[in-house]
Amino acid sequence: MIQASLPNQEVLDLWNQLFPPYSLDWRLFEQNTLAHWQQEGRQLLVDREGGRAIGLLMVTPGSSAPCIDALGVLPEYRCQGRASALLEAGLGGHETVFVGGSLSHFLPGIPSQFEGSAEFFAKRGFEPIERSVDLTRQLAPRRGPFQTCGPEQVPTLLEMVEREFPGRWSRDTRHRLEIEGNLDDVVIVCQDEQLLGFCHTWHQGNRWLGPSTYWVRHQPLVWGGIGPVGMAAAARGRGLGQRMMEESLNYLAHRGVEQVVVDWTTLIDFYGRSGFEVCRSYLRMARRKQSQPGMAAP
Repeated sequence: MIQASLPNQEVLDLWNQLFPPYSLDWRLFEQNTLAHWQQEGRQLLVDREGGRAIGLLMVTPGSSAPCIDALGVLPEYRCQGRASALLEAGLGGHETVFVGGSLSHFLPGIPSQFEGSAEFFAKRGFEPIERSVDLTRQLAPRRGPFQTCGPEQVPTLLEMVEREFPGRWSRDTRHRLEIEGNLDDVVIVCQDEQLLGFCHTWHQGNRWLGPSTYWVRHQPLVWGGIGPVGMAAAARGRGLGQRMMEESLNYLAHRGVEQVVVDWTTLIDFYGRSGFEVCRSYLRMARRKQSQPGMAAP
């Protein structure tokens, strides 16, 4: 029986049974669900058998269409049409749907180790739209220059991000300011008194968990993360991006971080120059209206 549910411990336990490589604790689960639960378009459906939760569908709004954050059924109940029934119950009326990458996403797409998931969605009209990766590197103690965003630079940073990266990155930067009360952990690059680039950094002292830290927090090393990272269009090609990466690593080392993750990127070569290597890969998929083949992903 498929029923609507609120995020609760039962759902968290089911998630962890379904997706053990991406196990959640209550802090992250609450942050990405209950903290936004009144947002229009959120859905959580649970399939039950004999009173036991055996499958779930979690849907979160994107900027242009709903996104599937999770769809899964316990192994002993698979190949019975249950996942298809969840999908139809939650999203049967939507012609355009994305898999992964919602505005409060857990994952940017289908993890590569979940064999068969992409085939499941492909059979139901979904097509690949993006392959992305997470990257990681260890960080030895180091000293070096860095500049972070002070209170007097916050308005300039917000204006720059809105101008150069309107939409998600602008929204996320403003949201971080609301949660943290400052943008002290955003490394910035300035030249001739112009703010040209920014890099969100994350560490264990943050109130909000950045996406790059979701899956590294249970590792033995002191964890941290990077992203989003942006450079003004007019400033690209000058080597400032690499400088900003080095200064961001300097800052994280200053905070005692020993392992750094970059999440949801296609820029393997760029981050590779700073010592990062691929640790996870994802496939984002979409089922789109036939009349909108060029519609942007959220």
